[in-house]
Amino acid sequence: MPKVPKNLSLLKRSSNRQSNRPPPTSVAPTHSEEDDMQQISLKDKRATERKAQKDAGACFWENLGGKLFYPSLYFDNEWRLSLTTIFKISFSIRVTASFWSIISDCDEVYNYWEPLHLFLFGRGFQTWEYSPIYAIRSYFYVYLHYIPAQLLFPLLYTSKAGFFHMIRCVIGVFNLASEIVLYESVFGNPVHCH
Repeated sequence: MPKVPKNLSLLKRSSNRQSNRPPPTSVAPTHSEEDDMQQISLKDKRATERKAQKDAGACFWENLGGKLFYPSLYFDNEWRLSLTTIFKISFSIRVTASFWSIISDCDEVYNYWEPLHLFLFGRGFQTWEYSPIYAIRSYFYVYLHYIPAQLLFPLLYTSKAGFFHMIRCVIGVFNLASEIVLYESVFGNPVHCH
């Protein structure tokens, strides 16, 4: 068994050193028309095989020249979606979710929408978490929804369902902004908010 060097960069693969040329023969062949036709068909066959290998990526290893080291400047740059594409995809997902997503948890209704309804319309349920006796929840998160709700209320005061969906759209816009900042911090230059 051959000895393997400790530095694997010195190791060259024997398959990279092999040539596709046939070994030289000492006897000179006699030529005839039939031999010439076979050689032409053999050349065509080899050319077709080389083209198929090149199309399959076999040429990549031949171009390395037997080296195990491949300089990074030849690698493709990372491909990524543009920021406008990310914005369009995320925006369409958020708007679609705000209109067609169901309310999947009772906490969303009774712990956030009902107190907001109480602030806006003067009536609504108050859960035990918000009651002065226990007071384990803060109204801060509800107030974060109350600020844009006060701005939208004059526009949509006739339709509570429309108002509900617009508040969900505002929440979606904040989610969209955070997703874009996350995308830029992971895949590109971070977005600086000044």
